[in-house]
Amino acid sequence: MRNGILKQFGYDTGMVWINTDLNKALERIKQRNRSVPEEYVKDVHESLKQNIPYYKNEFNNFFIEINNNDGELNDMVLKAASKNVILFLVRP
Repeated sequence: MRNGILKQFGYDTGMVWINTDLNKALERIKQRNRSVPEEYVKDVHESLKQNIPYYKNEFNNFFIEINNNDGELNDMVLKAASKNVILFLVRP
């Protein structure tokens, strides 16, 4: 994993997790020109959801979860996330 390599070189790492409900993800995929098999989306979504505790632990220095469902991703959320990312990047 790239995170492990970066940590070996002494870097602090972080993660911004963009989360979308399964139903919303499936709905958005149907609206796109390209297609992704529904079963694949369900499998990947479940796998990623199960890995959130691992990611939170692995990126314990900096982990932000942002929900990207209807009405949840707004300017205020993006501004707060950007501020936190910048603070992470500039801290010693």
